[in-house]
Amino acid sequence: IYRHGPIEFYKEMSKELELYLKPDDVTGYQPFILPMLKQNIMNYSILTSNKGTGGPILIDILSKINNTNNMDTVSLLNGIKNLSVDWSAENAGLQVSTTDVFDLYVTIISGLGSVFGSRILTKSGYILNNALDLNYKHQYINQTARIPSLHLPFIAVETGKICGRRLISGSADVRDGVEILLSMLKTDPQDIFNVNNIPRFRLNYSDIKIEYPNKFPNKIKELFVKSGYHISEAPLPYPTSNVVQKVGDISIAFSDIRGSGKSITI
Repeated sequence: IYRHGPIEFYKEMSKELELYLKPDDVTGYQPFILPMLKQNIMNYSILTSNKGTGGPILIDILSKINNTNNMDTVSLLNGIKNLSVDWSAENAGLQVSTTDVFDLYVTIISGLGSVFGSRILTKSGYILNNALDLNYKHQYINQTARIPSLHLPFIAVETGKICGRRLISGSADVRDGVEILLSMLKTDPQDIFNVNNIPRFRLNYSDIKIEYPNKFPNKIKELFVKSGYHISEAPLPYPTSNVVQKVGDISIAFSDIRGSGKSITI
């Protein structure tokens, strides 16, 4: 595909799909169109995706934060810990944010779902996404079912202002996404690039993996240990996201590049 363009996929590589999919599975597979979920916090209205994604998890976490009126790291950790979610899943994907002069905002996460997708490596060298997990038992795709993910697209709009601050971003994993969102809400719009340097953590049951361990506050690490968590360094590359901030008519787009991860701003 790199050498000859996408037409190469449709000429030869796509023929391998016949081993895993029936034509009716492909032609009948349609996207779900569901209403957005909404939650207010810190004078912002947060819009995110519906069931089967990290959106409902984000809404639950923000609701807990609103109830305690505390946005510190430990409160966020407790908000994540008490949810009935399978945190063992390793979600991966490319997060894309965009807007235009007419104030249309788009944020998407595209990828294999889990890190290794369906775990099916074709002879042509590409991996099919994990939608094929719906295919194992019945040999056809259930058109009304979807593999759940932790993918989190979100848009934050400052309330009470006609042309207030707007933030368009997301993450392949809601655990990273909620930290990105809260760090941006607590950061002055003039200092938005500073969110690149804010250490984050990833909770997985009783384990906490931290980014930039030398920069991570010792007091927070001590609180984690006292609470019974095992702390280790997060493996590279760290998850990255793309961010668009718009205040009035001024837009800023940048990539949250960290830990040898690669992002692209166009």
